Amino acid sequence: MKFILKVISHIFKTIRSQWLINIIKSLGIYSLLQKIYYFPSRMQNKIQIRQECIRRFGKEFKITRIGSLTVQNITFPFYDPEGCYIPQNINGREYEPKVTSHLEQLLKNDPVSFIDIGAHYGFFTSYVNSLNKKIPIYSFEPSKIFYPILEKNKNLLQSESIKTCKIALSDKEEEIFFENRSFQKTKKSYMVKGIPFDIFKTMENIVADIVKIDVHGGEGKVLFGMKDALKNEIKHLYLEIHPQEMIMDYTIEEIIDLILESGFTIYEIDEFRINENSDFKPLADPDVFKQKNWTSRQIADRRMVYCTKKTS
Repeated sequence: MKFILKVISHIFKTIRSQWLINIIKSLGIYSLLQKIYYFPSRMQNKIQIRQECIRRFGKEFKITRIGSLTVQNITFPFYDPEGCYIPQNINGREYEPKVTSHLEQLLKNDPVSFIDIGAHYGFFTSYVNSLNKKIPIYSFEPSKIFYPILEKNKNLLQSESIKTCKIALSDKEEEIFFENRSFQKTKKSYMVKGIPFDIFKTMENIVADIVKIDVHGGEGKVLFGMKDALKNEIKHLYLEIHPQEMIMDYTIEEIIDLILESGFTIYEIDEFRINENSDFKPLADPDVFKQKNWTSRQIADRRMVYCTKKTS
């Protein structure tokens, strides 16, 4: 095994010709060689992070996976069973730093509500609640895997202002195939309840104010199910846009048009995953979201827009 790693290491350290890289890629083994080459350093990094977690949060962390996150100088408890958030926080990186810093400013004005659609483990739900204990929060997560984690993080905060909802927001009332974090039909899919937000908000007497959406390709179905809220209630919208091949039933152009027709000004947040100093670029030409105009980084990391309306 050590010999194989040495050979692969030599290949990655010595090949400089693009044609040779192309040959390796054509053989379909380039990504495999990359994984093998980086495996030792990744394992070493995981071990170091695990040791640091135990040092910070105690030996029980190995069992409970409960630690804490510090975001924009706010610290809150967090259950992270698969290590999606705590490891990078320990490495000194914040999750979507520009979004969190921008949210911090908005929340100082005591908004009416925060709607977290595609809440996953509840990172933004926990963060917003830690910033403003009074604001009503509605967190939507239909996954049978992630919803119990979201519930546990809600319970860690001991907050009465968070309402978790195990339903999928969609453009119509329906039963829909779901797997992992998106609408899709696979061998592992299961059915979840889908309902438009406009219907749900009437049933629950919700007034939407700040909304964050990250639904891995379901953004069209979510937005077209909240037309009334977009037009008449929502003042701030953070939307993660995925590549067109991931988006179900709608085009990116249709999504952008709906947002603009609802009276929003759209800004793109560059490098939203890694750069706290990212610029908010006004959307001058919707064509920038056509698939041919996406960079490889944007395809891998997705794209984030912030949409807002002028308040009277």
